[in-house]
Order: sequence, then structure tokens, then C-alpha cells
Amino acid sequence: MISSFEENDIIFSGWKSGSRNIKISEFDEEVELKSEDSKENIIKFNTTIIDENINKISHILPNNLPMLCRPNEWSDNESGGYLNNEYLENSLITGVGINNSHEIKNLNNLYKAINYTSSIKFSVNSEALDFILKNKDILFKDYYDTTDLSEIKDYILRDTVTLEVAKTYRNIPFYLNTYADWRLRIYTHSFYLSYQSSDISLSLINFYEGETLDEIGINYLCIYGANLYDENNMSKEPYGKRIKWVLDNEDKILDLDIDFILKADSRFTFLAFCLAYRNYKNNEKVYLPISLDATSSALQFFSALLLDEELAKAVNVISNKVDKVNDIYTEMLEPINENIENFVKDNPEFKNLNKLNLTRKNVKTPLLYLKRLSHILLQIMEDPYNWLLLLKK
Repeated sequence: MISSFEENDIIFSGWKSGSRNIKISEFDEEVELKSEDSKENIIKFNTTIIDENINKISHILPNNLPMLCRPNEWSDNESGGYLNNEYLENSLITGVGINNSHEIKNLNNLYKAINYTSSIKFSVNSEALDFILKNKDILFKDYYDTTDLSEIKDYILRDTVTLEVAKTYRNIPFYLNTYADWRLRIYTHSFYLSYQSSDISLSLINFYEGETLDEIGINYLCIYGANLYDENNMSKEPYGKRIKWVLDNEDKILDLDIDFILKADSRFTFLAFCLAYRNYKNNEKVYLPISLDATSSALQFFSALLLDEELAKAVNVISNKVDKVNDIYTEMLEPINENIENFVKDNPEFKNLNKLNLTRKNVKTPLLYLKRLSHILLQIMEDPYNWLLLLKK
């Protein structure tokens, strides 16, 4: 087999037994590769184009891409996931024994969860992809912290490659192979097309099989759309108010008003919502995955295990009787700042701590993952202003 590639082509390659990295400098005009079945595979490269674009070429490993067939199932006796894992036998769970002494037993429920999530068939949201490509200049204006989109930054490269991968997978059903870490959190191996990746990535994913929405489905679709837009912190309002917000803005949603979409907190996923809402209004099936986030799931588990009613209310495990979402991260800011003030009173040599620019984000990440003090300090020091404060005498 001989394949010839030209400018802007992307090559995805992977072998049953793994993958091989070859430096571009090793390529001749023709490169011969042999697979396990000894069949010859010859790739012919346009060396002129390679020389001209050597700094623009990036290699995507196959295990960062969706699978075209259903992943193998996991069990105590079978290594599942990627097809070549039958031979590689990589573990389902990452991080066990690394800086911890955890031992995980009785994995049947985890196998069921992984096998189920990996069995779900997805497709590229072609409507969203077409809209993004057609309105690329407008949608990406002021989206990043730089106006030079050719500048090499991780998140710009990620989104650029995501669009290319989506174009490649258009009209092809695929699966998102999943695994777990030592805390039993589940993740996708696929990086560019994933429901756990960027706003653009999430907007480009649809379920392969759609559903005709009933009343409950319609309500959750509206709640999801209001969450994505998040006007005036709408995601913390009662469900009824969020549904009303969608109805009040229905004309702009159905018209795909691009100026309206640009103001959304998650503009690309909100675009996907608008397209799905239009399908619902046209009595068509809806394919959009809808996610509703938990409030600090670790603290939710603790509140249930400890039967702590106050904590359970704070993290929305039980009703607070006002039909409004509690935000424990914002609530924690005041007592944390009070503790800092009290510490400074007793230790005046640390007076600059009173000027720390603490935000909800500083509190959220440590609480979300129940991190140690050192991690909390690192989170705070992400703000350069806080560095200057602590360095100043």
C-alpha cells in the first residue's frame, strides 16, 4: 500500500503492538514500515512540504484519540480498553503505589462503570463544527489572552488540533475509552475529543443515538443551557428561574444570535446547546450530552458518611428549603479571611497576609480535591500580585 500526503494532511498511525515514534529528520522520501502480519506499508512523504513546515508538525499518539471500535471489556481475568492492551496488560487504575500505600479490592462495580462508559457510542457534532469553522474569526476574537493565534501556546494548539481531529472523525461513530485513578475517579484516554476536555471539545461531541425529549428532558436541557451561559451567576439560581431564562431568551437562541452567544460563559458549548434546543423545537431528536456538576463531591460523600446535616446542606446533598444552590467555596472565603486576620493579629510579622487577594478559585481547587496546605499555597501563589505581597517586607 502506498499513500501520498500533501500539505495540511494529518497522519494518524498505530500498531496492534503499540506505537513507534520516528523523528521527522529520519524520514527519507519513502519510508517502509512493516506490521506484525509482515505486510509492507509504504508512506510517501512530500519532503519539500515537510522542510517548509517542520516547526508546525505535531505528533498525536493513537491513545490520545477516540476508538473506532468498542473497547474491550475489563474483568479480573481480562485486560480491557485498547485492543493492544490484550498484550500490553496496562493497569485499569493509574497511580496506585505512587506516593501512597493504597490497595484496591473488589473491583466488580468499577469494571461495570468502566465497561459501560466505554461502550457509549459518540459522533462529532457536525452542526457545531460547521458553525465554528464558518464563524471562526468572530468566535475566537478575544477568546484567548493573546490576539496572535499563531503564537504557540498549549491551549491554542490544543483547540486547533481538536478542530482538525473533529474534521477527521466527522460522520464516523467513535468510542471514548475510559480508565480510573487511584481515587477511582473516571477519565477518558482521548484528549482532544472528550467530554472532560475544553469548551470546544465538549461542543463537538454528540451521542450517536439521539432521544425525543419528554418534559423532564426538556427541563434539564434548559437548565444546562442556562448554566452554560451563566448570566449574573444564573447557575446558582433555582431550576425554575433557569428554565424561565431560556424561555425569555428563546428567540436569540433559535436565531443563533452570534453576539448573544459570544457573551456566554462557555460560548462553544452554549452554541451546541442552541443547536440542540432548535432541534427540540423542530420536533427532532436531541443528541447533546447534558452534564450537571456536583458540589464538591468529596465533601458530599463525607457529609453522608458522617451524617453531618449542616455540611450536607452546604454541598446540596439535602434541600436547603429555598430552592437555591449553595456555593460552599464562596461561603468558605469569609471564615478563611477571618482566620488570616486573627493569625496576623497574633503574628504581626506576617502583616502582608492580610492583603492576599483570595478568590473563590483559590478556595475551590484545594477543597475540591481535599489537598494539603502546600497545595493551597501553590494555588494562591498563581496570582502574581500575591507573590509581590509576600516578597515585600
